[in-house]
Formats: sequence, C-alpha cells, structure tokens
Amino acid sequence: AHLRICEACSMFGFPYAAFHPVFFLHHCNVDRIYERHVQTETPAECAEEMRQRQEELGRKSDDKNRYIMPLVPFKHPATGRDLMPKDTFDTVALGYVYDELPPMPAMQMRQAPVFVAFTKINVMDLCFKSYMMYVFVMPKDATWSPAAGGPDEFFNDPFFAGSGAIFGGKDVKCKNCQERGPYNVLVEVQDSLAKQQLNREDAVVKVMCEDENGLVKPVEETSIPAPVMVGALFEGGAEGELTQGDVTRIQDMLNRFGYES
Repeated sequence: AHLRICEACSMFGFPYAAFHPVFFLHHCNVDRIYERHVQTETPAECAEEMRQRQEELGRKSDDKNRYIMPLVPFKHPATGRDLMPKDTFDTVALGYVYDELPPMPAMQMRQAPVFVAFTKINVMDLCFKSYMMYVFVMPKDATWSPAAGGPDEFFNDPFFAGSGAIFGGKDVKCKNCQERGPYNVLVEVQDSLAKQQLNREDAVVKVMCEDENGLVKPVEETSIPAPVMVGALFEGGAEGELTQGDVTRIQDMLNRFGYES
C-alpha cells in the first residue's frame, strides 16, 4: 500500500517525491499504522527484534548493522544526541503520540503463502529507474496479452495476482545505493492460484512494469531479475493428494541427503 500510493500520487521518482504536498502526510500515516504494531508487540520487543535481525544480516551478508548506526543528521529532540534506531520505537520520548491508532487486527489463520519472487535485486543495475511491477499468474496454456488500457485496467484482469515495487535509487552520488546489498521483493499469489485451482507447477508468471514516467513494458525488457515462484515445500492437490511437483521436491530432497529416489 505504501508503494502503490507513492506511484498513484506521482511520488515514485526520487528527484521530486519529497516536493509532493502529500508526501509527509502519507509517511506519517505509515508511521501511525506501524505504531499499532509496536504497541501490539511492545516497543522493547520491536527494538530487540530489529537488533537481532540486523546482527543476523551482518553475519550472513557482511551488511552494516544499522541498529547501531546513528540516523544522521537527526538529533534526539529531548537530549540533543544523535538519534538512534532504538529511539524510534518510543514516540512518547520523542515528544508525540497519535490521537488514534488503527484498530487491533484480528488473529488470522492463513495457508502457507506462495510468492512470485524477484531475487537478488541490485539497485545500481537498475540504472536509477523505479518500477511498479504488476504480476499475473495463469495456466501454462493460457492465451494472454496485457490490457490495452495499461495499469488502470490491470486490476480487472482475471489473471492479475498482485503488485510490488522497486525503488531504483537516486543517482551515482547516492552512498546508500552504492553500499546496499542485493535484496528481494516478494508478491503473494496464493489467492490467485486458489481461485484458478492451479498448482504453481502448472502456472506461468507474466509481469508488466511501469516506470516513474508511466512507461509500461514487460519485465524482460527491464533490468529487473526474472521472477520465480516459490512456496511451501509440499503443496498438495485439491483432495490433499501429492502433486507431481510434490513428488519431484521429495525426490530432490532425498537426493540432497544422499538417498537415491
């Protein structure tokens, strides 16, 4: 929702996004929604979760531990010292509270998600382009072409499954763009697969990309990595039986552990 609003309100281009009058209102509302999560989990738990996650990322990818890095050039409004990530979980200490938070979300029971994954995205490879990615899943034998009306009509396509976004960086002087490691973007598509009664082995993925200037093209004509569909190891058929894809994954697992399948 955050990225879709940025795109819809012409805030998708780094050079001019912050000049849009809605920019700060939008991001304050994102912070308000996140505050509901913080209050649900407690500020201390959220801070600890970030600390552990940043340490884990540092061990796995030699990425910087952003939990211990000051948020330059911001200062803590009460003490005047450098503002640290751990400070951002306590709005009272920062001098503000929200008049109203979103309602407490109900507990959910969900099936294991299936994702269309864009993996190992390198910001610098995108040549400073940003994209909205519209994902469609369909049977392998389906005949399909994108709606002539573009993104405004994509949501009405029976094969439309979801969308994601990639910010392609500012310019060659952007230090964060240069230092950031590859990252992934995931789009959930299990609802679309279920609606079509498809297993992921029987489906094909099509992606249309819209850049910050409104130009729409297939993902194959961009620098975005080719999407792959990933999900639970075992998927199961309509009656709970193993699918051919499940059998193949069982065989692959047995082979990895040294058993002949």
